[in-house]
Amino acid sequence: MLPLQELANLRNERPSRKLSMIRLIWADIKAALAAGHTLKSIHKRIVEGDIRVSYALLRVYVSRLRREESSRSGSRVEVAKPTPAIRNPLANYEERCIKNPLPRFEHRKPDLKKLIGD
Repeated sequence: MLPLQELANLRNERPSRKLSMIRLIWADIKAALAAGHTLKSIHKRIVEGDIRVSYALLRVYVSRLRREESSRSGSRVEVAKPTPAIRNPLANYEERCIKNPLPRFEHRKPDLKKLIGD
């Protein structure tokens, strides 16, 4: 196990993984993006600050951090989904044939007395 002093020193050391370094400055990156700066200009400043990361990899990291934040915020608040209406498969038939039937030809048997005459 690490002595406590060495563990405390880790706070001041740079992480070895690039994503961890980007995660440390994520709040500043978000603030710069919210202020209207482009990710390209932010990348330029990050590289000048001696964090060697390509622009393409920075885009991947920013996308990943955004997804993490949205999934964390999405898990806290559940959005009520509308309950789907129960679909009636015969609704079209009922509407067209039962409620509003089309006028139909009605065949009546002829009155033979009127046809032949008395």
